[in-house]
Amino acid sequence: MQNTFHHNSALWTNKEAYNPSAGQTGFDDKETKLNTYWGVPVKHLCLGMKYGGVLKWILLTYSGSSLHALIADGVYRSTSLGKNTWMSLITGSSLQVRQIVPPLYDRF
Repeated sequence: MQNTFHHNSALWTNKEAYNPSAGQTGFDDKETKLNTYWGVPVKHLCLGMKYGGVLKWILLTYSGSSLHALIADGVYRSTSLGKNTWMSLITGSSLQVRQIVPPLYDRF
């Protein structure tokens, strides 16, 4: 697994291209960030996930002046997609049961 686009990477917040030549090769495993990230308005996001060699997609509806404008500010944006839609990205996936852990002082 590559860490280039880790959640706290400056690539999400800056307006600098990353490996632009990889943006000319189509859908493959080459990482890239093009000037379209901060320069093109968006109405929908097509989010893909590759797992076990299988690529699956879901569609999110968001409007913004750019994808950068929707991500770089760090503001949480909810979706209307349910857990089944998210889980459909990985065949056979499941969610961990939420366990409430009592505060440390309640354990003694």
